[in-house]
Amino acid sequence: GLMEGFEWVDLQSADARALAGLSAHRGEDWTADLIDAWTQPVDHWHRPDWRLDDLPEAGSAAARPPWPQPLALFLEAGVAAGLSHASIDRMLQRCQQALAAADTSLSRLTPAQRSASLASRLQALCDVAKALRRSSNVPDSVDLLVRHVLAHPLAYPLRRLRPLVQALPDDGQAAAQALRSAVIAALRQALATPERRAEDHTLDDIEWICRCADCSAVIRWAESAQTQALTLAMAEARRRHVEESLPAAAAPLVCTTLRQGSPHKLVIGKASGLHDSRRELRRVWESDLASMDSGSRR
Repeated sequence: GLMEGFEWVDLQSADARALAGLSAHRGEDWTADLIDAWTQPVDHWHRPDWRLDDLPEAGSAAARPPWPQPLALFLEAGVAAGLSHASIDRMLQRCQQALAAADTSLSRLTPAQRSASLASRLQALCDVAKALRRSSNVPDSVDLLVRHVLAHPLAYPLRRLRPLVQALPDDGQAAAQALRSAVIAALRQALATPERRAEDHTLDDIEWICRCADCSAVIRWAESAQTQALTLAMAEARRRHVEESLPAAAAPLVCTTLRQGSPHKLVIGKASGLHDSRRELRRVWESDLASMDSGSRR
């Protein structure tokens, strides 16, 4: 009853020795019940500091995942202190369940919200991936994590998964190698697409969330090479809808209202620095690909 009140997310690596001592004294069943108490119910994973729909910036205190951090060091300390493989496996299982439970909320998020939370979600994935080296069945544990990630392609774009690939145990697991191959293929495909000319301001790779008549008109313009702003005369409700839909889709567009005439006009422009952003993104892809190619040759 006393131990049940602890928040295991706050445990430090130095606490693993005390936990191992209690486990040795109380037994495996008691330890399993304690871990379950710490990690149940599932709603625990949806407490305010782990809700993906309002996850703050990565690195902030509230963005931390709901397990001791860094997880790998905590589990290593537990192993060194004599904590059983069964207990380590149970903790890893609960962490994977936490990720899966948290990701159930992703379908309710807009593309912009998913993009904003991606860095924090990848950090959590990598934290678990590094810890999987302590699993008693590494191939199955890695396979479970990789299958979860591949089942959510919108949540975990392949071109962003280089950190996860390099965090996974590199012991030749088929799932890890398959993920590495898929990420490398996605990066090569992205880099094979020719760079757009300076006068080409086409927006692509946007996950538009609305295709009503007004939004479709904007999309056709956004996906054209045009650089001049689009001006649409619209009533207030229609303007508001478009102004809300575009940022929710994470589209690099800027909206202003020209309050002249009736109805007022919505002026939509493509964000400045579009080509600089694209060049920087290609540099990241090139760096990630070079890093993974060199890793696969070692």
